[in-house]
Amino acid sequence: MFLLFSLLLVSLVSAQPTRGTWDLEKCTFTTGGKLFNLISLARPSAWTWKESYTPEGSKTAETVTFELNICRKVVSAYSGCNSTTSGANMIAADGTCTSLGDIRTTAMDLTPYKDGVLLQYFHGDWFNHTVSQTAYVYLICNTKGTSAPNFEHVRGNTWHLRIDAEAACPL
Repeated sequence: MFLLFSLLLVSLVSAQPTRGTWDLEKCTFTTGGKLFNLISLARPSAWTWKESYTPEGSKTAETVTFELNICRKVVSAYSGCNSTTSGANMIAADGTCTSLGDIRTTAMDLTPYKDGVLLQYFHGDWFNHTVSQTAYVYLICNTKGTSAPNFEHVRGNTWHLRIDAEAACPL
């Protein structure tokens, strides 16, 4: 049932004429006559990096590992990551893995400042037993090349990640 719902959701959101259309397989997004080809940002396994993060309600930062892939599932190097459809993971210092979103429920749009593409992964692991994790990946146009991904912040169950890349510029 969930798979059927997910497929219906993806088919509905992938063709919204007011927000653009995307092709996850080709890793492209089109809106307002502009084409964004993001395939060069996809990785065979994932972008992986460590970053400091302070959990909500805590005063102590911890170093966590992030795994992120663009338009493709993460092939995790960590044994605690069991999701086979995750687009992004966060691995805590104790090895606990949290899926931040599922590639089967992906959406694309322009970023709020219209300077690139917002890739959204929904339906990750559960947060406080009430809502699922979500990853917003801001792919920002940068004509000088591609930067390493970084973690910007988390609000509730929504994780905000960013990559500056030439691929995020319209063709």
